[in-house]
Amino acid sequence: MRTRRFAIVLAVTAACSDGSPAITDGSVDRGGADAVVDVDAGGDAAVTDAAAVDALDRDADVSDVAAVVDAAVDVDADVGSVDAAVEPADAGTTGATGCADGTREGLVDPVAFPAVAACAGSWTGDVGGAGALCAAGWHVCLGSEPAVAAVTYAAATAFAGCFAIDAAQDNFVCRPDCSAQVAAGVDTAANIDLAGVGASCAFQFPGGGGCLADGRIDHSENTGTGCDFAPGVTTGVVCCLTVVAE
Repeated sequence: MRTRRFAIVLAVTAACSDGSPAITDGSVDRGGADAVVDVDAGGDAAVTDAAAVDALDRDADVSDVAAVVDAAVDVDADVGSVDAAVEPADAGTTGATGCADGTREGLVDPVAFPAVAACAGSWTGDVGGAGALCAAGWHVCLGSEPAVAAVTYAAATAFAGCFAIDAAQDNFVCRPDCSAQVAAGVDTAANIDLAGVGASCAFQFPGGGGCLADGRIDHSENTGTGCDFAPGVTTGVVCCLTVVAE
């Protein structure tokens, strides 16, 4: 748990009739002297303004001031709850798995693959519409993400199924956004080569080039389904962690 420190200004309010510092609502009066007391998350207080300490009546016990501040400030709040809000998701949570159902079917190790995951499920039409299979903060991979480019052919064929990536790989070139490549004339809507991962994908080229670190795997290739979900072929989609530029 990290320590939070709060500065409380002990301002002049009123003087006691006996000449000792008056403590009112967490304030200490001593002829115009202000004292700054630091309170940490554990509830400990200390006067840090040396000049202000000198200005206090020598008969006043500074520990009394700290006691008043301790009573006036709620230090029972769990500062750890603030830390928890910014800690990364645990490996078992949906956000960490990358899949909406909380389970990875491929690239299963979130330590080895923290920003890419193969997620099972179906959708209708273009692979770009499969985002519901990805967890919040993740998206259907376009093939251009560094996380995809780091996946080796061996890792991409180490699990069963065939999971689509929203990219075309015609002529062994990784081209993000399958439907955009159809519009650009790379190939027809029926026959464009949709990228994928998984040992069950029919089109595998260990020595070819594409979106992966090495080799090439196609979800479909001149099969008539193009960028779309293919019943009996498609196991799911590949999801990537969305990186927000600072």
